[in-house]
Amino acid sequence: RTTWALYNFIVFGQDGYALDRVEYFNMLQSNSLGNFKDLIRAVTLHAAMGNFLDNNQNVANSPNENYARELMQLFTVGLVKLGQDGSILRDAQGKPLETYTQEDVIMATKALSGWEHSWEKGLPVTNNSNLKVPMRPRSWKQSHDSTQKVVLGVTIPAGQTIEKDLESLINILTTHANTAPFVSRRLIQSMVSSDPSPEYILRVSKVFK
Repeated sequence: RTTWALYNFIVFGQDGYALDRVEYFNMLQSNSLGNFKDLIRAVTLHAAMGNFLDNNQNVANSPNENYARELMQLFTVGLVKLGQDGSILRDAQGKPLETYTQEDVIMATKALSGWEHSWEKGLPVTNNSNLKVPMRPRSWKQSHDSTQKVVLGVTIPAGQTIEKDLESLINILTTHANTAPFVSRRLIQSMVSSDPSPEYILRVSKVFK
């Protein structure tokens, strides 16, 4: 049930072969009762997700923003700022406050650049992305953007390895104030109640943290 709840918002589309969806679901199941950081790392490096949201095509000199945008919008912090009880935070005119900007998307894209599938010879066409094995860093160093990034107000220093940049980004997104209520609401909606009270979301958000 938890795996299916996660699949409902850390969603994988209809691209690729049937094996892509099976292996993606298996990955969610392996991580469904663990730490959310580990789950987001596994999702980010999964070959099927690399295909679906194009992060396997994201390199320093040819950035692809698709996965970075969805990682923030759908999987972690969401579009608008939230209180810990899931309430929408608004400006003086009553307009919802946006969680991130286009510049955040650009910076997250840089932090996620340089990954590729763990190719092997002799695999069948239905598994040509080597779906059981996480993506790996590309062999040419210039594929990863190692410049300084600032994501959601937090600086990722220049000169870090591709792995360290990924960990820095995951830490920023999973510990952001929005992530606990954003994720908690979706888990509650999938497993308990479609319209949870603010008090309920607040209690679960505290446990999530």
